[in-house]
Formats: sequence, C-alpha cells, structure tokens
Amino acid sequence: MVLWAGLILSLVNPVFADTGCANSGACGGCEKYAIVSDNNESLKVEVEQVDIDQSSEGDIHVDNASTTTRDGIETVSTDDEEFESTGSEFVAMDETSDDQFEQLDDDEFTDFDESDSFKHTEMNQESHSNDSWFLYKLTIIFSLVIIVGIFIKNVTFRRLRPFFLIIMLVWLGFIEGGCPCMISSMQHTVLGLLGDGSSWIKMLWFLGLIPLSYVFGRVWCGWLCHLGALQEFLYKSSRLNVLKAYKSQRIIKWIQISVFVILLAQIIITRANIFIHYDPFKVAFNLFSANITGYILLGILILSSVLIYRPFCRAFCPVGLILGWVSYIPGARSISRNDACIDCIRCSNDCKQNAITYEDKRSRLTKCDCIACGECLDSCKKNAISFSRKFRK
Repeated sequence: MVLWAGLILSLVNPVFADTGCANSGACGGCEKYAIVSDNNESLKVEVEQVDIDQSSEGDIHVDNASTTTRDGIETVSTDDEEFESTGSEFVAMDETSDDQFEQLDDDEFTDFDESDSFKHTEMNQESHSNDSWFLYKLTIIFSLVIIVGIFIKNVTFRRLRPFFLIIMLVWLGFIEGGCPCMISSMQHTVLGLLGDGSSWIKMLWFLGLIPLSYVFGRVWCGWLCHLGALQEFLYKSSRLNVLKAYKSQRIIKWIQISVFVILLAQIIITRANIFIHYDPFKVAFNLFSANITGYILLGILILSSVLIYRPFCRAFCPVGLILGWVSYIPGARSISRNDACIDCIRCSNDCKQNAITYEDKRSRLTKCDCIACGECLDSCKKNAISFSRKFRK
C-alpha cells in the first residue's frame, strides 16, 4: 500500500511543483503530506502516522514509511525492512536448527543403529558358533553310540565300559556343566510339537537317540550317559537287597510312567522347561543352584544313589522310559534268552539294573529295563543270553 502511495505521489509532485498548488493545505491530503521544494532538484515526502492496526489474526504494525525522490527516481523505505531482516535472521536460525537436528539424527541415531546392528550380528555369530559346537558334540556322541553298539559283543571291549563312563562324566558332566542334555532335548521336542518354536538343533539329541537305540540297543544309557555315570559311581551298597523283586520293579516302572505324564502335562500347560531350574545333576556338576530346591534334590539324589543303583534312571528319567519302549518295536536290538537257559541265579545277581529278576526258581527278563551294560553276558556260562534283534512273526 505504501508503494502504491509513493507511485501516486511521484505522478502528482511535478504538477504541484509547476503550478504551486493553490489549494495547498485545503484539500485534506496535505494534512498528512508535507511538500518541501529544494531548488527543483529533489523532493522529499515524508509520510507519517500511517498506522496499520494489527488485526485479530496477528497482522504486523507498520508505524512509519518514507519515500524519497531524487533526480526523478523515487524510492520507498519502511520499517518492513527491519522485519524482513529480522525474519531472515529467524529463517537462518531455523535452517541452522534444522541442520543441527538433521546432523544429530544422522550422526547419533545412525551410530546407534550401526551399534545395534553390530551387536545383533555379533549375537548371531555367537549363536551360530554355539550351534556348530553343539552339532560337533552330537556327532561325537552318536559316533560313540555306534562304536559301542558294534563292539559290545566283544568280551575285551566290555571291560572298557568304566572308562567310557568316566570320560563322559568328566566331559559332558563337569566340563560341559551337564546342560544341555537329552532330557532338555526331549522337552524341547515336546515344545516344538506344540508349535512353540523350539530349534530343531535342540531336539536332535533326543530324536537321534531313538533310531540309534533301535539299531544298537540302549548303549547310550548303559555306557555313555553322564547322568547315569554319576549315580553308578556313587552306588556302594551292593549287599543291600532292596527293590530287587519283580513286583518292586513294576512299582518303580509305574512311578516312572506317572512322572513322565506329569512332566508332559507341565510342559503342555506352562510351555516352559521348568526342570532345568531345579535339575540336581546341573547343581552337582556346577556346584551351584539358584534356589534351595536344587540343593535339596541334590542331597536326595546322592543319598538314594548310594543305597539304590541308578535311582533316577529307573524311577524318573523320561528319556530312559521312551528308549525302553523302543525295545518293544519289532526288529529292535535288545537282550533276549534262548532255550539253553537253566534258570540259574547268576544273571539276576549280576544285573544291578534288575532287568533280570529271580523268583520262584525262575528268571524273568524285562527287556525295556535293560541298559545294555553287558554284565549278564559275562556271567552266563551257558551262553543263553544274547544281545540281538528279533522280528515278531
């Protein structure tokens, strides 16, 4: 608006300069404009008291404006320049702030993302390394199962059984900490079947033992299991005749089945491996428990192992129960007797697992309880006991 007023004045001023404007000061316009002549070389018109009230929407006040005409060229200056200058400063500040924030975002958060990515990559590499080592360990274990299964019929080889147990006890027990083991692998298998997303690598230990036990017998339990080895070396009361009767074995078996059902129900309901938090074997191998229950169970395990041969294996182990059922599958390798048996008491006396019991002058063999230790093969003088496969007709 001020610019348009300046342009109009530039057109009117020459007329006033030539005519002298007889109506000067009477037309009403001169109340706001003062015209001063300076030898007709320049005219300066000051426009004062031009106020633009700020509206409710927040318009800007313009108090003063001036136009200057020199040599026919007229310029208009207002306080808007100050506002423009000030506005440019704010724009510059905004741009600087935006640049700083953009730089902050680009630098700090990019560094954070890169650090996060690095940690994620490092965790993946560590997980891959652990999986590789676990597969390597399983390869050794399964290879040992095959070797024992092939040479178990050899008398000299069977004398090496204590050395196998010691090696596995030290390696899988005290060096590896006893965990993970085939029991946790079995629980991960159940969780995997329930769709809980368990890794197939965690299932492999348990799943691999099933076909190996079918082909070579339960040599894992009798020769290589570190849990069974700990109990076996604690056993000292060979003269204590407890739980050797056939009825006692049936009661123990039903206890084992009941524990297995309870364990399955717990896994299905909670979708978690709770046993690992109270595992007495883990406490024994690591000499530490996060709760008092672990120490109590360890005390019970030690005391019962001293009095009873492999109490956990016979009454609680879910993997031993399942591998024992495998022996009933036609063609599975297991212990058996032939017609040369005279029902003597030799094999039942040497069978600490009580898979062979003697009652009423008769020997009774329960092959699902046999752990392929080979003691009965050495004690029988009639060669009536064999470790072979039989196919039902």
